[in-house]
Amino acid sequence: MALDDIDILWLASYPKSGNTWLRFFLSALIYGKSDNSAEITKNIPEIGSGSNDEAYNRSGFTLVKTHCPYKDLEPLHDRTRGFIYIVRNPLDVILSSYNYHHLQLVAPIDIPEPDYRLRFVRHFLKNGAYDIWLELGYGTLRDHVKNWTVSAAEIHPHLIIRYEDMLTTPIIVATAIDSFLKLNKTREELQAALDFASFKNMRNMEDREIKEGKKTFFTEEAIGIGHKEGKRFMNAGQANRKHLIPPGARTQANHYFQEINEKFGYC
Repeated sequence: MALDDIDILWLASYPKSGNTWLRFFLSALIYGKSDNSAEITKNIPEIGSGSNDEAYNRSGFTLVKTHCPYKDLEPLHDRTRGFIYIVRNPLDVILSSYNYHHLQLVAPIDIPEPDYRLRFVRHFLKNGAYDIWLELGYGTLRDHVKNWTVSAAEIHPHLIIRYEDMLTTPIIVATAIDSFLKLNKTREELQAALDFASFKNMRNMEDREIKEGKKTFFTEEAIGIGHKEGKRFMNAGQANRKHLIPPGARTQANHYFQEINEKFGYC
C-alpha cells in the first residue's frame, strides 16, 4: 500500500509519558493556538473518540493520540501512516501515575504520604502497571514500550522521542518532529508552538478551566476529588525525580526496567 493511501499517524505513549505535551505542541503548530483544552482534543482526537474531518483536511493526515498497545490497533494497521512514540524514565512514569491516582482518590489520612507513595510504587512493580492502566487495556509499561519501539517500528515509519529531551532540548525535538511530519515550519513557528505547550501555559489553562467549571480535557481527567484537594493533571513537568523513591524500591525498579533503561539511556 502506498504511503499516500494511509492516513493515520499515531501519537503514542504509555500513560503519563508526555503525550499531552506532544498533543498541545502539534495542535498549535498545525492548527494554531487554542483558547481551551477541548479544542486540542478536537484537533487531535484520541482513539475511540472519532476523528476530526476538518483536522484531516488541514493536515493531509489524521493525527490520533493513543495509549493503546500497537497490537490492539490491528484493524487500523493498514491505515497507519506512521507514528511518534514518547518514552519516559520508568521511575518518573510511576511517580506521575501516583499523582494521577490522587486525582481520582484522596490518600488515606492514617498513612503518611511517603509510606503511601512507597506502597503505590511496590504495587506498580508487582503488577507491571498502575491498576487503572491495566483496566483500560494499556497493559504493562515494559510490554507497551517493546510493542511500539520494536514490533511497530519494524513495520512503520516512526520517530521515537524521550520525555527528558522534550524538557532539556525542546527546539531540537520540535525540529525532529517537524522534519518527520514534513511540515516545513520555520524556527519561529516551532518556538511559538513550544511556548504554547509549555508547562506553565498548560497549568494556567487547567487552573482557569477548573475555575470556570467547563467540560474540557483537563476537567474530565479527574472526577472532581483531586481538583478539590488542589491536585492537578499538570503536576510537575519534571524529570529524574528518583529521590522520591526509597533506595531499595529504586533498585528493584531499575532491575525490573533494565531493558528500557539500557535502550533509552536511563541507567
